[in-house]
Amino acid sequence: MASFINNKLVYEGYIYVKCKNGKDGKLYWRCENWRSGKCGGTSMTDKNEVVTVGNQHNHGPSPTRIELARIKDRINQAAISSALTPRAIVNSQLAGISDQAKTALPKLRNLEKTVGRKRYADGQQVPVPHLLSEINIPEQLRRTKTDLNEDFIMADTGPEDPNRIIVLASRTDVARLASCDVWLCDGTFKSCPQLYYQLWVIHGRFRQAAVLPFIYALLPSKTRECYRRALDLVLIKIDEVNLGARPNVVVIDFEKAEELALRTALPEATIHGCFFHFKVRSDAISMRILAGENIPLFSRVEYKRANERLLNVLRGGGGLRNPIEFLTACSHYIRF
Repeated sequence: MASFINNKLVYEGYIYVKCKNGKDGKLYWRCENWRSGKCGGTSMTDKNEVVTVGNQHNHGPSPTRIELARIKDRINQAAISSALTPRAIVNSQLAGISDQAKTALPKLRNLEKTVGRKRYADGQQVPVPHLLSEINIPEQLRRTKTDLNEDFIMADTGPEDPNRIIVLASRTDVARLASCDVWLCDGTFKSCPQLYYQLWVIHGRFRQAAVLPFIYALLPSKTRECYRRALDLVLIKIDEVNLGARPNVVVIDFEKAEELALRTALPEATIHGCFFHFKVRSDAISMRILAGENIPLFSRVEYKRANERLLNVLRGGGGLRNPIEFLTACSHYIRF
């Protein structure tokens, strides 16, 4: 059964390139190795794509070569039709390939570059910005992939803003966050674009069942003012879908500027520190106390106070407390 890959004829384990057009809709093909391998294999197709083999090949069929050609063709098609990252596209198209194809594959980095080249040739490649003012998100990347096809750019303070903030969330995400009584906020740096300092994520305890991320804010710094501006943008959108909806509890990771911004924006909410970060620090200090080390306090006032409370909890009357006493006492540290 004949098939075609990127205008090439595939038949009985061989790949042919078009040689010339004939009469009555006939097309003449020759082996793709006609130049590099001096192969004289030929074939002909009529208007119904029925194949007639002409000269024989000087080599055997190559199912692996055909599989690789199909993989590359699928990657090129996905590069145009999908907004996924090059790595995600390559990984999705390599799922389930044969062991023979795996050993013959080009380097993954080269396959990822293929996606970029295809998008550039198709006019879809987005230029890499070097300034916040140069960021331009094309329309095809602004929409969600759901049936609602919502705009995912919740807020953008604009190219004129030297401290530009971009908040990513759909209207559905905002409505769901508005229904959550508990928020959890955290920043990440490794997955943040180069022009921004951090990607700040707001999660919500949704329907009392699961903690889900709803808001992704690209922030140029971690100052109190920056957090406050981002929160104002979020709360404005929340009021559009559910006026006055606010969380009862917000959990953060002891970032002081973040705490102060949240206290200003959400004065009725109770602010808690994340137990994970508390435990990491308490475990480290516990080991040093057991080793008889002198524990220095950080010079920053907020850390000094927090560490003083933590040391009092850990020492607990001259020695480490049992787990139940420890967890009971540490609530004074976790809650700001």
